[in-house]
This record gives sequence, structure tokens and C-alpha cells, in this order.
Amino acid sequence: MKIFAKYHLPPILYALLIITASSISGLKSPFLGEYQLDKIIHFLEYSIFALLIFRSISHLANKALSERALLISFLLVGLFALGDEYYQKFVPNRVSELPDLIADLLGAIMVLFLLWIRDRKETKK
Repeated sequence: MKIFAKYHLPPILYALLIITASSISGLKSPFLGEYQLDKIIHFLEYSIFALLIFRSISHLANKALSERALLISFLLVGLFALGDEYYQKFVPNRVSELPDLIADLLGAIMVLFLLWIRDRKETKK
């Protein structure tokens, strides 16, 4: 139970947080001066999500899955991002935008790429 609470519960709760935020009708992203922070928020949101998913998959008892944690993490986060953007089409006063999906995926790719570099360095030692 401690392993579940430490490694697997955080991405589940974070996914619920994303869905909750996506369900808020007419939610506007903050501005910094004249710049809307929407894409940066998407990027950071899915960077964190990718890290949590990777951490969870890396700590599964199934060795075959944990060895492919980077790929599986990207697929899960990508499918979730796609589903989230699709879901927003049905929320009043919300829109589904391809640039949002791209920002989501780029955030996930960045974190997973950094984790891949870290793993390669650890393997060479």
C-alpha cells in the first residue's frame, strides 16, 4: 500500500486535477503583461504529468513494463492529452486547440528526453 500511495496515487490524482480544470466552463488562462500564458501552462502541466507517469511505471512489479517506461509514459500521456483536448470540445465556453495539444506533447517529450539522458548516464557508470 505504501508503494501505491508513493508512486501510483500521485499521477491518478494529478489526472483528476487536469480533468477538473478542463471541466471548468469558460476558464481563462492568466496573462503576463500582454502575453497569454496558456501554452506555457500546458507545457508545464504535461511535463509534470509525464514525470509522475514515468515514476509510476518505473516502480511497477512487472519488469517488462518498467524497462519500457519512457515509451509507455509518452503513449499514456499523449493519449490522455488527446482525450483531454477532445473532451474540452463538449465543455461550454471551452475550445479544443491543436496548439494546446502540441504544447502538452512537447512538455512530455522534454521531461522524458531528460529522463532518457539521465538513464543513459547512469547506465554508462
